[in-house]
Amino acid sequence: MQDVYQQQIAIDDSTSALRSLLQTIPARWVNSWEAYQFHKEKPLQLSKVKQIGVTIPQTLIGNDAQEISSFVRSLDKAIFKPVYGGAHAKLVTADHLEPRRLSLAASIAPVTIQEYIPGTNIRSYVIGQSVYAAEIRTQQLDFREDVQAQLIPVDLPAVVEQQCLEIARALKLEWTAIDWRCKPSGEYVFLEANPSPMFLHFERQTGFPITRKLVELLMQ
Repeated sequence: MQDVYQQQIAIDDSTSALRSLLQTIPARWVNSWEAYQFHKEKPLQLSKVKQIGVTIPQTLIGNDAQEISSFVRSLDKAIFKPVYGGAHAKLVTADHLEPRRLSLAASIAPVTIQEYIPGTNIRSYVIGQSVYAAEIRTQQLDFREDVQAQLIPVDLPAVVEQQCLEIARALKLEWTAIDWRCKPSGEYVFLEANPSPMFLHFERQTGFPITRKLVELLMQ
């Protein structure tokens, strides 16, 4: 037991020293350390985005099994995903709501439950003051599970393009990928913003100059 305790102290001390060093060196950060922390606090990210007037899905974050069940049943369709991230979104099924299974899952950790938004996946990249966007055509709920997904460049409505810049500012991001669902009505619903998104495949498929823009941003 003592060895485990000492090991944790060593890990904490080493982590603190490294984090302090990274934040004090005179280097150009894109994105800043503070901005990166928003990605770890997804409930805070959603709250900040909602505060600036951007539409988000109806959302419940918690571990009260009865509240989760009631919330899901109030929606036509719901999805669930980790609060911290790291796993793909999944549709909530009747099996997930089985009382014993739900109680066990809720006792382990809180979960994010959101209304399912019908429509089209849109990913927009913000690099400084530049915004590029593409429709992601896929039959999968989470497009990251579809290696055959098509990327079709699109022009965002002016108000949504402005929201992209406002979201980046609110989350202290100089560079980000913002995921949206565009409803059949044309309304855009914010899903999340990623501070260190993959982009090479997106760049190859769309022709957008993301690498060049990133280099220009880093050179400022």
